[in-house]
Amino acid sequence: KKIASYLNNKYNYEIVKLEINDSYFNMYEVIKDHMYIVDIAKDAIKNVGLTPITNPIRGGTDGARLTFDGLPCPNLGTGGFNYHGRMEFASINQMKKAVDVALEIVKIVAKKNANN
Repeated sequence: KKIASYLNNKYNYEIVKLEINDSYFNMYEVIKDHMYIVDIAKDAIKNVGLTPITNPIRGGTDGARLTFDGLPCPNLGTGGFNYHGRMEFASINQMKKAVDVALEIVKIVAKKNANN
């Protein structure tokens, strides 16, 4: 705000217009009421022979946006590492495991729905 005000005063007109909007939200505020989704993901990860690791994040992902649009959507690994940096890479083996996890989630949910 100070910089915008400084520049606008310096050039004697509104050269800078500042608008601040919320864009990152704490996903936990929505996910906490739908933890069964996280449990399904953890079960799927275990079922394909991996160990689930949960690292809560605040937002900034497609999953965060979808969550706040009414579709609780925790983030799952995709096989990528070191995102948005010079050392970013994706492992084909990890990507294959991500597909296995996604398919396992479908199986778990289908089985739960068949039993209801």
